[in-house]
Amino acid sequence: HPGMFTHPHPRNIAIIGLGDKAVLREVLKHDTVQSVKMIEPDQTLVDVMKKYFPSYSDCSMISGSTECCYDDPRLELIAEDPHMWLKENNSLLFDVIIVEATTSLSTDNAYLTSLYNVLSKENGILVIDVQRNPQPHDPWQKYSTNHEQYNIISLLEHHPATAAVIAYEETQCTMNPFRYRSFLLACRNPHCRNSWLADSSSIDNKIRRRTRHLTKVTKQKPTLLHHYDGSTHQLYQYLSKSWETVYCRREPQPFECTFLERLNGGDFSIHDLGHISTPDTVSVDSTGNKGCLTLRWWKDKSGVMKTGVFATKHINKGDWITPIDTTSSIVMPGRFIQSLEQLRQNITVVKDFWKYIHQNGHHSSAKEEGIDSVIVDVGVNVMFRKVDNQDQSNVYSLRSSLVDS
Repeated sequence: HPGMFTHPHPRNIAIIGLGDKAVLREVLKHDTVQSVKMIEPDQTLVDVMKKYFPSYSDCSMISGSTECCYDDPRLELIAEDPHMWLKENNSLLFDVIIVEATTSLSTDNAYLTSLYNVLSKENGILVIDVQRNPQPHDPWQKYSTNHEQYNIISLLEHHPATAAVIAYEETQCTMNPFRYRSFLLACRNPHCRNSWLADSSSIDNKIRRRTRHLTKVTKQKPTLLHHYDGSTHQLYQYLSKSWETVYCRREPQPFECTFLERLNGGDFSIHDLGHISTPDTVSVDSTGNKGCLTLRWWKDKSGVMKTGVFATKHINKGDWITPIDTTSSIVMPGRFIQSLEQLRQNITVVKDFWKYIHQNGHHSSAKEEGIDSVIVDVGVNVMFRKVDNQDQSNVYSLRSSLVDS
């Protein structure tokens, strides 16, 4: 479900393998789905699941479906080898492909390419079940029993068709409480991260709009989705410490790991650019410490006035010099903006406020889900403006002064 709801409108779905799971049943709960092609080379496995595990293919509770999911008119069951079928049907396009991690997927870049060839370039999402999640005591995955997971991640990261890779853990799909399952989303469009990071209310609204109804609502089954909602999706957005720990054991160590180590108590300092002293005033930060920078001006030998920014204390390599308070925002409901629209005609101060909001605000990503809110920047960054000529830029002027000095 996380991959399905990350896609803006999944219509055509492919399920490769996973015949021993209830993936088909869950996919058919989405009302946007128009066709599902399930490529399962082992027809015997499907027959066994239908006979001995009927609940896995029970679609009787889904309105508009059939008693058995395999009889749903949206499904086409294909008993062929996935590799050959993908090569022979590379003209098809799918919005979402759900596939189980296999040895071939972890070692064969051509197989991954064949999956991408039938994945929509616009918003296509590849969902990969990579089995168990890493543990904090695991070695680097390349040299562990979980090396196939590492190989898949590495292939995805280096494949030219991959725009974003997202990992998450599912704590519901396991019989072992110490071995949760992990999934990867590989996106053709980098903007899929925006949908992935949607808030809980946006996801809940998607669920209401995009899932089919229950044939019979009871207290035990009030909804089709028993283990997934907006709050659950938000939990997926935060990976466990295990993922971070094992990921950072790679060689060479990724840059973001060094960044995280330093950010979490490392040997570095943050110097606030928002507190710059002058010869006449001394600026201090919120803790009472003197600012690290001072502004000075003087005349050079030819009598031309010069200005420059100088450090008042030693700044180590790797320290941050940043305006801490430049970014700040407030969230306003859309109906409030609409009320201002009516008042601004007659009240000047409201007119100015309304103009400020439209200059420095933007709609949240939840607008497409019917939840209209506007995020308005109220920090110093609202004073930043782009100019056509660098001579008109005070940043350029300051840089020129520093170079001259």
